[in-house]
Amino acid sequence: MVYGLFCAAQDPYYLPLDKTKGLPSNAVYNTFQDSKGFVWVAHNEGLSRYDGRQFNTYTCKEQTSKAGSYIKEDRFGRIWYKNFDGFLYYVENDTMKALRMNKPTGFNQYAIMKNTLMVQQTRGIDFFDLQTLRLRKTLFIDLSTLGASLQAGNLFYLLLKDSAVTINENGVKRGLPVIKTPRNQPVQICEGISDNVFLLLNNQCSEVYNENRIKKFNVSPAYFQGFEYIDSFFWLCSPKGVYTYNQKGEPLHPSPDPFFPSKNVTHVMRDKQGQFWISTTNEGILLVPELNLRINTLNNIKPNRLSVWQNNLYIGSRSGKVIQINLITQKINSLWESPQEVSQLFVDTIEKLICFTAGELYFNKTNGFNIWKKTAAVKEIIKLDSKYYAIAMSGSGGLLKWDNKNSISVWDSLYNANIPEPGQHFVSLLKQNERGKSVCFNKKYNTLYFATNIGIFAAKPVGITELTRSGQHVYASRATTCNGKTFALSTQGDLFEIYNNGTFSPPITGLGLLRNIKTIGHLILLINNNRIFVADCSQPTLRFKTVYRSVENEEINDVALWNNNLLIAVNKGLITSSFLTTRPEQKTKPGFIINKVTVNNTPNNLLHELSATENDVIIHYSVLNYEPGADDRLYYNINKGTWQICPPGSATLNLASLSPGKYLVEFRLDGYPAEQKNLQFSIAKAYWQQWWFIVTCAVVASFIFLVYYRWRLNSIKKQNNLLLEKIELEKNLGQYMLTAIKSQMNPHFFYNALNTIQSYIFSDNKKQAAYYLNKFSNLTRLILEMSEKETVKLSEEIKALLLYLELEKVRFDQNFNFSINIDKNIDTDMIRIPSMMVQPYVENAIKHGLLHKKGNKELHISFSRTNEDLLIEVSDNGIGRKLSTEINKVRMEKHHSFSTGANSKRLEILNRGRLNAIGVMYIDHEDENQLATGTTVKITIPIKSSPKT
Repeated sequence: MVYGLFCAAQDPYYLPLDKTKGLPSNAVYNTFQDSKGFVWVAHNEGLSRYDGRQFNTYTCKEQTSKAGSYIKEDRFGRIWYKNFDGFLYYVENDTMKALRMNKPTGFNQYAIMKNTLMVQQTRGIDFFDLQTLRLRKTLFIDLSTLGASLQAGNLFYLLLKDSAVTINENGVKRGLPVIKTPRNQPVQICEGISDNVFLLLNNQCSEVYNENRIKKFNVSPAYFQGFEYIDSFFWLCSPKGVYTYNQKGEPLHPSPDPFFPSKNVTHVMRDKQGQFWISTTNEGILLVPELNLRINTLNNIKPNRLSVWQNNLYIGSRSGKVIQINLITQKINSLWESPQEVSQLFVDTIEKLICFTAGELYFNKTNGFNIWKKTAAVKEIIKLDSKYYAIAMSGSGGLLKWDNKNSISVWDSLYNANIPEPGQHFVSLLKQNERGKSVCFNKKYNTLYFATNIGIFAAKPVGITELTRSGQHVYASRATTCNGKTFALSTQGDLFEIYNNGTFSPPITGLGLLRNIKTIGHLILLINNNRIFVADCSQPTLRFKTVYRSVENEEINDVALWNNNLLIAVNKGLITSSFLTTRPEQKTKPGFIINKVTVNNTPNNLLHELSATENDVIIHYSVLNYEPGADDRLYYNINKGTWQICPPGSATLNLASLSPGKYLVEFRLDGYPAEQKNLQFSIAKAYWQQWWFIVTCAVVASFIFLVYYRWRLNSIKKQNNLLLEKIELEKNLGQYMLTAIKSQMNPHFFYNALNTIQSYIFSDNKKQAAYYLNKFSNLTRLILEMSEKETVKLSEEIKALLLYLELEKVRFDQNFNFSINIDKNIDTDMIRIPSMMVQPYVENAIKHGLLHKKGNKELHISFSRTNEDLLIEVSDNGIGRKLSTEINKVRMEKHHSFSTGANSKRLEILNRGRLNAIGVMYIDHEDENQLATGTTVKITIPIKSSPKT
């Protein structure tokens, strides 16, 4: 079976970019990398921009169709492309727009000069001002026989059927000799290289035109779909792959066969990182990191360990197979098949044995196929001399003696000092239960080194000792020797050297997390997750360079070297690459672009001073690195603070609810400190945080405080005045109440009452005298008690009135009648009224209305309730207020004003501070002759009252 590992015609290893990776369509016609580093893709669904992580597709309503090609960039940063209907569109400020143009002649090239855009239309060539995109003029040319057009340098070429012309951006036209192919066939596709140098293609041949000289390529595909000129080579795209030739017609590689002969290739582009983008009509984009990189899937055997000897490649696979490939004839032989993974593979060139582990250790003689099991769980095995092997394995590490070896070895004493069990050929040099991880032999110093789970041990023929650093254990996962030097990988993935005196070098960092180390001749190879480094140990100083970076982040299992070809085992298959063309650490630094900034979800790319409410800032960015497997970590800091990593895979940085102030946001890519970019902006303080607002508020607050202070001071003064007035009024009230009491208990009343009692005593009517005296004393006591209270129950007021009227009735003999009526809906014990409120009006009715009346004297008192008021009516059939006043004037009754004046003043005091005041209303009754027939006094007392506010 022939594998073709190094066949020149084999397709390069590529990473597919298709719909599964976010590409809108698998039919791709053109790719272009702009000045910022973005890759633009023209496909069936229109135009997309790619930043290495995601595709952003642009469309507009004016598009007659989406599919197109011919992507270009002008000096203003606008990206142009032409759809297959012949109409031009451009992307500006992240928005696609249509060029206002005349009817095109069809899908053909346009030209972008320094200041001019040249577009073909049915009547000729339109010249647009590139800055304003306004039509400047039209150069009328008959384009009905146009075969092809192209821009080469600063000239626009038009290849007609019987003529050819060039046009510069000023519209100057110059004729050229008629350009025809040797077979006199029309030109199908052409592309400019430089002024007067371009390529002509037709269905049957292709030529290079240079000052009217023709150079034919020896290739005749069905037809060409386009080509590119890259690194002095023409890349001719066809439905059966892509052909590569230089200007002499020589192919890029010895074979004349194309790359990707099974692909329909439309375009080829090389990006700034040196990778090739192969556009296809049905498989998207083939991203080729290196042209000399090949992969063979080996029928999916998943190679795990590699070893090369005498032009043969031995492969131990994860599927348990051991195969041999002749690297000259490229034929394969199957050596062994096991259900377990082949974890170690070693070729003993002295004994001509193949040693491998697949659960157990096997020795395979190349001249016979004899499997010899010795021990299990071997991590690593090396040849020590013709008699011994050194083995590191789980649970131990030591020497393995080959069968039937009676020769003398310097290691015999160490072997014999650790006598093996009868019938066994292995002795352990390590303590029991120590796990060996790796072993290597420094032949120059005759020293074995074991890397174990408890430290590193050095074994010499005289014994074994542990190597420590400052008394501490040193842990390593792998060890190897190269050109007399011993190296080990720490469990942290760092490389360090073990010196012959048992000391260690400082760790060699900056190579990532190393997973494996291998020596091939005088070269040491280091493997991390996705790279292979190499250094020449014969040089005084180790200088590592990258010889491979993984395409799809695949895990590197092992590596081998043959005839300046690097053989790399990955799960997907076997990768081959030229070892001589080492890959630089980074062709170009990854680009970092801030695409746009949104403030409160609104685009704001100016981002100078923001208002206080504009404090939600989102920075949209792109890290432009198209190398497969690249893992560029982006860091940022705010105002020179701690560097923080941006979330992997994210393309935005959200800064939410920012406080007022100035902000400096800096970005840097890990490993590229010089590539820092920053963004500055400031957020203004809210108006309530501005000094003028604070000063204004302070002034207003001071003014309000002053006004309030003065108002409060005046209020306190008024309250004090009211308090003093109240005290004075209460004092006066006491005096008025005493005056009222005096008026109620006037000398006439006492005199008449005492005379009545005396008359009963003289008439020996002791019973009446005692009765009258008892009522007199009760009334006197009740009035004195009530005078001490502000309010009394209505029942108490009525009781006092009844005692008073009974005493007065005795005074008037039998001519005086009175009545007291109380509504049923009045609870006299629940209603309280000012003390002695009614008695003064009853006294006035008797003294001034009824006293001077002849005949029957009637007095009626009623208590009723209206809403929240108590209505008291005192009615008499006396002589009326007018006649009473005249009589009092004649008699000069000085005491008459006591009760009346006191009660009026008292009402004034009681009504202060009340919304509902106590009301008193007089009603004079007259007959038809207008003669007084009596007086009614209506007293309204609010049962519920509220103080004034």
